[in-house]
Order: sequence, then C-alpha cells, then structure tokens
Amino acid sequence: MPHPSSRPMKADCENYLDHLAEIAAGGSHEGATAHLVNCSECRRKLQELSQVLNALSRGIYHAPETLMLSAEAIMPEPVTLSRRRVFALLTQNTLGFSGARSASTDTFQVRYATPFGDVRQMILPENGGFEVLTSVDVQVDRVLHGGQELDVEGGRFGFQCQSLDETGFEFWTGDSVIVVPSVNESLPNESVEPDPLD
Repeated sequence: MPHPSSRPMKADCENYLDHLAEIAAGGSHEGATAHLVNCSECRRKLQELSQVLNALSRGIYHAPETLMLSAEAIMPEPVTLSRRRVFALLTQNTLGFSGARSASTDTFQVRYATPFGDVRQMILPENGGFEVLTSVDVQVDRVLHGGQELDVEGGRFGFQCQSLDETGFEFWTGDSVIVVPSVNESLPNESVEPDPLD
C-alpha cells in the first residue's frame, strides 16, 4: 500500500494545498479551514506540514567551545585525499658499455632526478635476488615498496627483491607522491635480467 502522502490528491484538495502551508505557519484561510472539517487527507497533510515547520524552527545547536575542542582532540589527523603524482626520471647508471646483462651478476648504481632532489640506488645481487639500498635527497614522509611501508632513516632505506622489475617504489614528500620506476622500466628496450639462452 502506498504511503498516504504519495496518494494523488482530489481536485478540490489541490485548490487548498498552498493555503495548508499558510495555516501550518500560523496563518488562516476561510475556505481551507472549512475544507479541513470534511477532508481527513488534508488534515493529515496539514499535520505533516506543521511537523516539518516545527522541526525547522528549532534552529541549529551551537555546542560550547570546550565541547568542540574536546571533540577535535579525539578526531584523527586530517587525511589528504589526493596527492600530486610525480615520476622520477633515470639520469645516470653505472652499467656503462658493459651492457645491461652484466647487471644480473654485478653491483651497479642508478640515479633518478625529481623536482625535489635526487634518488640514488645501489643494487647488489644477493642469494638469487637483489638487495636495493636507496638514498633520497629530500624529506621523506613515507615509502612504499610492493604495497609494504618501509622504515626510513635520514632519507635512507633498503629492501630485498627477486627481480629487477621489483626495484621501483613510491615515496611521499609534502603533498606529492614520487614514483620511482624499476630498473627494467627505466632502461627502455633493455632487460637487465639474465638471458636464459646465454
């Protein structure tokens, strides 16, 4: 069964609808008052309008200053919902003329430029994977590698990875996220993984 307020009104009820709002607000209208005597639908509508106007007349509650300060003290720190994403650019590597394939067995370094400072990585082959030691020339608020947050001390941190496709990471500084690509992403058309045919 539809809600009573959603039922279509009778034609004569529509003639008094605007006047019901006047009556609910404390006014009067002779024709609408006479109509209300015989129409339960309009009496119900008048009651609804009166309840709405009563609720609106209550005003806005203004909490005391001490209550507001107490509430603010227990709220979490504000979260920045969006940060500017900046991509670091590979500017140097120590692979030189020996070729990218030597990186799978030799220690090497890469350097990235960002608008905030340089990022340097030393990549050391270790136990079938790589240890990646990183230094960042900027205040670092947070570092993520593979979805995991890393500990940072003085702009330095390290992590292990199985592949040179996994050397990339992101770090937060101020309102920006700096995206540092992996070594393999940084060296176009050159994979530094060993060739299985060699």
